[in-house]
Amino acid sequence: MDLPIVAPASLVIEHSAVFRDLFDNRCQVQHFPHDWTGLIILPNQSMAHSVRCIIESADNIYFSRVLSQVPWREEAVKRRRIRFMVQPTKPHRRRRRDLLVVTDDTLDESVESLLDHADRHDNHSDGMYPRAHHPVTSFSVSGPVRVPLSLRRDRRAEEPPPWTAVVAKPFPPLTIPNDTEARHRLHQQVDPVLLQEPECRAWYEQCRSTIARVMELIEEAIGRNVPFGVVVLDAWYLAEDVIQVLARLRQDWMSLLQKNRLLETGSCHRRDANSWTMQWPSPHIAIEAPVPLIQVHAYRPVTVSAQTYECFTLAARIPGGARSVVV
Repeated sequence: MDLPIVAPASLVIEHSAVFRDLFDNRCQVQHFPHDWTGLIILPNQSMAHSVRCIIESADNIYFSRVLSQVPWREEAVKRRRIRFMVQPTKPHRRRRRDLLVVTDDTLDESVESLLDHADRHDNHSDGMYPRAHHPVTSFSVSGPVRVPLSLRRDRRAEEPPPWTAVVAKPFPPLTIPNDTEARHRLHQQVDPVLLQEPECRAWYEQCRSTIARVMELIEEAIGRNVPFGVVVLDAWYLAEDVIQVLARLRQDWMSLLQKNRLLETGSCHRRDANSWTMQWPSPHIAIEAPVPLIQVHAYRPVTVSAQTYECFTLAARIPGGARSVVV
């Protein structure tokens, strides 16, 4: 059984004053530190449980009305929070070029089936398919300083998208291909026109892909003047669209390559044991193909957390990629 919350935590009271001018009335000012305290200390962070644990709190309906119906200045609170966390930690952060912004998705399985946009998602870590929310997040990392930046909740369409029907209006001769890559190329061709249609644009804004949401998070971090030098991406997000956005923003990035990715051999410049330029069998090779061709002397020991690895570097390009990568 959780202990009752007699009053907001002193740390919360101290820092919540920074946001006071962003609230419209006394009820918001009163409930904000209580809700903040409940999110920090309660293992069950539902609204009903928070109401039960807060002494002299409003009833469940009133608490829900304050949190959900009263207009909140969400963007203003987010901007104030990030600035409030970034500025005081400047003495503890590393150099700007060593600062990271990490983007990744996760699954929040502590959701009820009746909640909006709860759906079943593939959990790659354990092979399960739980019902959950699927948020995509961005995080600033610099030594001991950790700052959560933003979140986008990925959602699926409750109804079939109007894309197939709408595409026939301005492009009657086109046929919709069944192949995934062909459909993706067709999207790139026709989407700028289709998004002028209100129905199609409304669906697109609600059900954008996780790739699109990652690009939003990166551009938002830059727009909020968050100091960082490198964007760290999961292998799932190393897509051509994301690389092009990073190239346009002149932003360095770091990621992993999946085993089924290819490299352009024309950009692979390695020499063999006799100092001759290494010849590759085809214009494109699998990511693992160079490994048996690399000479032993090319490997260098690298120690990470008391574990030593034998590694080598190879500068190459991904087909369609905008920048070189190091493998």
